[in-house]
Amino acid sequence: MRDEVRSIPSQTSPPVDVECLNTHEHQLHLVPRLIDFTCNACGTQGNRNPYFCLPCNFMIHRECIDLPRVININRHDHLISYTPRLGHGEWKCRVFRKKVEGFYGAYSCSKCATFAVHARCATRTGVWDMVEREGTPEEEEIVP
Repeated sequence: MRDEVRSIPSQTSPPVDVECLNTHEHQLHLVPRLIDFTCNACGTQGNRNPYFCLPCNFMIHRECIDLPRVININRHDHLISYTPRLGHGEWKCRVFRKKVEGFYGAYSCSKCATFAVHARCATRTGVWDMVEREGTPEEEEIVP
């Protein structure tokens, strides 16, 4: 019987420090722990390895760090932009019709004052066309 060498795929460790100005203005630091938190970028719960900004008391999922700034979704005629907080108001997600908490990140429309979408809902496959539209003039946008 011959010995077999099985290769185990290496998992790359997440970076300890990251910077992504799309979602936060300061450098973010990995918290390598199981810890319950609410992601400031999307408003949903997390339970492990958030990235943290100490001066701002800001926590974020790894997958939310790279949220695109400006996108086109199939549920709206204008481009929508990521905003770190919508502010006070009665916000309702235009994709899944559930309440959007105004003090977490979301997408909104500069032309339609009441239009808001949860960050995770807006960037779902089948809703977003997967193209970052920052710098695209509004008149050139492609409406699905």
